Amino acid sequence: MECSISLSGSTPLMRCHFAFSIGAVILLMALSGHAQSPGIERNMRLGAAAMEAHRYREAERDYRDVVARDPTLPDGHLNLGLALLRQSRLPEAIASLETAARLAPRLPGPHMFLAIAYLEAARLDSAKSAVQKELRLTPDDVQVLTLAGTIAMQMGDAAAAIGPLDRASQLSPNDLDLLDLRARAYQAVAKELYQRMYQLAPDSWQVHQARARLFEEDQRHKEAAEEFEAALRLNPGDLNLYDELAREYRRMGDLDQVERTFVREKQAAPDDPRTLLNLASIQIERGRASEGLPLVQQVLKTEPNNPQAYFYLGRGLAETGKEAEAVTALQRFLVLQPEGDLREQAYYTMSRLYRKLQKPEEAQKALAEFQKLKQARDAAEKQQIDAFRKQ
Repeated sequence: MECSISLSGSTPLMRCHFAFSIGAVILLMALSGHAQSPGIERNMRLGAAAMEAHRYREAERDYRDVVARDPTLPDGHLNLGLALLRQSRLPEAIASLETAARLAPRLPGPHMFLAIAYLEAARLDSAKSAVQKELRLTPDDVQVLTLAGTIAMQMGDAAAAIGPLDRASQLSPNDLDLLDLRARAYQAVAKELYQRMYQLAPDSWQVHQARARLFEEDQRHKEAAEEFEAALRLNPGDLNLYDELAREYRRMGDLDQVERTFVREKQAAPDDPRTLLNLASIQIERGRASEGLPLVQQVLKTEPNNPQAYFYLGRGLAETGKEAEAVTALQRFLVLQPEGDLREQAYYTMSRLYRKLQKPEEAQKALAEFQKLKQARDAAEKQQIDAFRKQ
């Protein structure tokens, strides 16, 4: 028997499907400790068949007969409660489920369905209490954990929802409904924290940074850049803000502003290796290797094993016609950087350099490595897309 309950409300969070099999019903009968009469067993089977056929009134009659024959049988009350719940007769369903939970307090199932009924009736405190009892019995049941998170969300306590939803997602990592609910919980918590930040200091750099990141998530890069600029005016020493601002300008296609941002970053931290490489990278990218290479070499003096420095050294030397030195630099980068997207670019650049150096075999080997890395990345991306579509 499958019981599919739609969690209602003005803004429904999700639709949960809770399975309660005939085998579980039989188990309840065995654990109840009562020898069942043929009439009870017959009506239990008839009720189960009626539930599977969505004939809930018929199932109700069968289960009422069971309860009348043996008022102490927990599974009779449980199944009667489920039949009533499917008919949205909440007060009667709750009464039957409460009786089942009272008669069999340590059996998995009654507390969960009672929590669902309470939730449908907007009795949120009672729903929370019932699902907590079920969690003590079945702490790793995905449906119960999801229900606990759903109830917490309906109560406006997104922070309390995160724990059970995270655990449920660990147990069922590809459940899209669960991932959606979990994302909503995190978004709600983030919103609460941002609101608290705004209340405490509405014009702080942290608030501007938070607003910028929200704009960034919405692909509103112009507004994001404006907020990062406001944050930098208040906190010009935070290098991460320069990096985030430059990323927004790059997404807008404004390389002039990207470079100006990195110039400002260098003014704030003239000897920071990451700052120097940021400025060097955009200068080399824009065809001004003669300006970028001295900055790369400055980094290598203090960090002789910095892999990104060797990558940009190779790029810069290639732009200035020093092919052999560029290959050496890129080879050093590949040794220091065993993985990452930049390896693709390094092999591609090396294949071009080897052709200029009249080394066709080496050029072919470098190109083959580039193609292998690209194919692996494309295959991984396709696999992720295919897995998403199958869900």
